[in-house]
Amino acid sequence: MRLVVGASAPSGRVMSEGTAAPRATLDASRRRGSGWALAGLALAWVALAFVSVFTTLVVVLPAVTGSTPYTIVTGSMEPRYPAGTLLVVTPTDPHAVRIGDVITYRPASGGYRLVTHRVVEIVQPGPDETAPSFVTEADASGASDPQPVAPTQVSGRVWYAVPWVGAINNFVNGDLLRAFVAPMLAGMLFFASGYAIVARLGERRRLRVAALGDR
Repeated sequence: MRLVVGASAPSGRVMSEGTAAPRATLDASRRRGSGWALAGLALAWVALAFVSVFTTLVVVLPAVTGSTPYTIVTGSMEPRYPAGTLLVVTPTDPHAVRIGDVITYRPASGGYRLVTHRVVEIVQPGPDETAPSFVTEADASGASDPQPVAPTQVSGRVWYAVPWVGAINNFVNGDLLRAFVAPMLAGMLFFASGYAIVARLGERRRLRVAALGDR
């Protein structure tokens, strides 16, 4: 009798352990799969948010408002606008410019060179003039520019700035930016959205399979 009892007890334990081991392995596999899916989903949403904000600030808003993105290439406006900053400049009425505004202008009328400096003084128009001119200076120098800026030289007023992003404009011009960078960002946005959807569907499928396996 003792031999029968002694033989049956280990047998029961072996069967119980044999059942628990695959179940524990399956649960661990499910947890790992769920963790990877959640991590991938989180990365996809982060990428989606980044691309959405980047595209809105750099491409959509300038296009909708008729503004123009420019890149700071020197340190004359540091520390507020270091080199590599992307400035979005919007057209403005010279009468709306105030002291402290940062404007982008052409030092020579009709020239191609652009300067972005801060307005430190407004010179009211004379009898033969219809709009004020502006005394400007670079933030880093603290010295006024030698010549006032005529209203016809002003391209616009700085609306907002995006740090570091302006470096892209050092390698691609505006046409290439629209033809290559914008579609690339749209593709990244589409990929991030697709990955988020696929990851979510995969997670739901794994949960359904796990639920069926537990029955």
